[in-house]
Amino acid sequence: MKRCEFFIIYNADYGKTAFKVKGYMFQKCGHWFTVRRRIPSEKMYRKKWIISDFVTGLMMTDTDSSLEDVQSAVTETMVARMLELYRNNTVGIYKHRSNREELQHYAEMIYGAAYKNNPNSKMLDLLKDQAYELFN
Repeated sequence: MKRCEFFIIYNADYGKTAFKVKGYMFQKCGHWFTVRRRIPSEKMYRKKWIISDFVTGLMMTDTDSSLEDVQSAVTETMVARMLELYRNNTVGIYKHRSNREELQHYAEMIYGAAYKNNPNSKMLDLLKDQAYELFN
């Protein structure tokens, strides 16, 4: 587990909001995930830690495990399914863009919103590199 800072993006009625949070990163099956403590405004959930995919920011699961055991909350099946989404270039019946294009758009949206907040963050370069490697 590595300590880090990363950006969370929310879609609100008035537009997109990005803000920086402190958390952790870990790698499982060759893929990176972020872990952050739940904030008080997220009362509808009960678990303490939120685990998300690093590149897209999609929430994978949440858990009350101790910090050392958080990795076990993300199963290898979850990782495999996430990687399938990255590789899937098919277009769904109700979508105009492929899954891959949707994920690329989401990663670019996170990058764009985060860059406006802190253009000097090294995490942004890492996010950009990860998105480039996965989608190109």
